[in-house]
Amino acid sequence: MKTPYNFETGNEYTASNLEATMQVMASLNTDDPRFVTYRGAQKCGYQVRKGEKSAAKLCRIVIKKQKDKKTGKIVEKKLPKYFHVFHFSQLEKAEDEAA
Repeated sequence: MKTPYNFETGNEYTASNLEATMQVMASLNTDDPRFVTYRGAQKCGYQVRKGEKSAAKLCRIVIKKQKDKKTGKIVEKKLPKYFHVFHFSQLEKAEDEAA
């Protein structure tokens, strides 16, 4: 089975995101490793089919630097950012609105 990756960026998923996307691939009984966010699909000329639900909810850790009010030192905070992805089988090519 191929490693799941983001269709828009080409980046492979790692850790818990890898596990979540592989479970989706197994449940869909597919070897197609392509996943993408809703906006990523739009940027690539695709549309999520009407009624489809996201295939997985993934997490990315964002490091935010802030100045500590008490000490004045710069501290790093690790914050989770969640996003929903769709499997490529849930997409269809977007119709050209100008046509």
